[in-house]
Amino acid sequence: QDCLSSGVKRKLVDADLAEAKKPGYASTPTFLLNGQKVNDWSALPQLVQAMIEPLVPLRQATSTSQ
Repeated sequence: QDCLSSGVKRKLVDADLAEAKKPGYASTPTFLLNGQKVNDWSALPQLVQAMIEPLVPLRQATSTSQ
């Protein structure tokens, strides 16, 4: 409550809000994945998994070659 009433972080919050408004993000939660807005945030776990899966063989190959 002290932080809210003192306004200590107001400039940071205002800067974050201004940054979010530039591309038109007007609601919370808003999820971005690789710079792309995720419209169906219930699909977020699957989208993250799809991004990680191609990296798993690469990770295994680099860990066994060391």
